[in-house]
Amino acid sequence: MKKFIIALLSIAAIVVIILLLMPKEDTKLDLLKIGYAPIADAAQIYVGIEKGFFAEENIKVEFVQLGSGSKILEAVTSGSVQIGLSSYVPFIFANNAGLDLKAITGGAVEDTNHIEHSYLVKIDSKIKTIKDLEGKRVAINGLKNIDHLIFQEIIEKYNLDLEKIRLVEIPFPQMESVLLSGEVDMIAAIEPFVARAIQRKSARILLNNYVDLYPYVPVAGYVAQNSWLEKNSDLINRFKYAFDKATDYCLQNPDSTRIIVGKYAKLSAEELFKVGLPTFTKNINAADLQKLIDRMKERKLIDKELDAKQLIFNYE
Repeated sequence: MKKFIIALLSIAAIVVIILLLMPKEDTKLDLLKIGYAPIADAAQIYVGIEKGFFAEENIKVEFVQLGSGSKILEAVTSGSVQIGLSSYVPFIFANNAGLDLKAITGGAVEDTNHIEHSYLVKIDSKIKTIKDLEGKRVAINGLKNIDHLIFQEIIEKYNLDLEKIRLVEIPFPQMESVLLSGEVDMIAAIEPFVARAIQRKSARILLNNYVDLYPYVPVAGYVAQNSWLEKNSDLINRFKYAFDKATDYCLQNPDSTRIIVGKYAKLSAEELFKVGLPTFTKNINAADLQKLIDRMKERKLIDKELDAKQLIFNYE
C-alpha cells in the first residue's frame, strides 16, 4: 500500500511539472476603443497603458484620434468607440439633445497652479490685449465645446461684441500653422501645443483664458453610452479600477507622467518640461458639473433642466 501511494504521488508530481512546462495560452484581453485628442488631458490613459494598469485588468486600450469633443461623442454614440475623452460642454449638449450619455470618470482639471489653456497670437502681432480682437479671426477647436463657452464668457468680461469676431474651427494640432499662415489672428490653444509654439518663438501668450475667469475648472473627463455601460458592468468596473490607479500615479509622479505625456504627444526634449500639465481627478464632482450646466442654461445654450447627478454613472 505504501509503495502504491508513493507511486501515485510520483505520478502527480510528474503531471504538475508537465503542466508547468506546457506553453500557456495568451489570455485574451478585452479591447476597449477610446476616442481622444493627442493632448495633455489624456495623461491618465497614457499612464494606464505605459504602467500596465489596464493590462493588469485584462484590458487592451486602442486609441482612436478624433478632432474635438463633439466628434468624439459622435463616435461614442455611433459605437465606433466605447469610451470618449470629452470636455463636459459637448457632453451636456448631447444630453440636452436627448442622448443618454454618462460621465464615467473625472479627468483633467485646470487651476492657477496647473495652466494648460492659452490664447496665442503671432510673436509680432499688433494684438496687444484681448480688447483688440474685434474684427479679427479666432481659431477654436470646436463650436459648442468648453473653449467656445469660455470664449463667450471672456468676450462678456471684456465687454466686446461677439458679432464682430469670426470664429473658425481648427483642430489643435493644426492651429499653430494656421496662425502663422495668417488665416487667423489668434488661436485658443492647449498643451502641448502652447509650449511648442512658445519654444519655437512663433507665438506669444495673450491671455491664460481659463484661469482668467475661474480659479478651478474641471475641463474634461471620460464618457460612454448608458446602454453600453449597462451591458458591460464588469469591464467598466475593471476600467475604472485601472483608471484610478493611473490617476494616483499621475498625481504622485508628475515628472514621470510628463515624460509619458511627451512620448504620446511627441514632445522634444526642449519642450518636455515646459509643457503645462493639468491636475487630475478620479471622479467628476456633481456640484461642479451642475454649475457648468447652469452657466450654459443661463446663456440659453441648452433648454432642458438637467440634473448633474443623473448624468454621472453610478458604480455598484
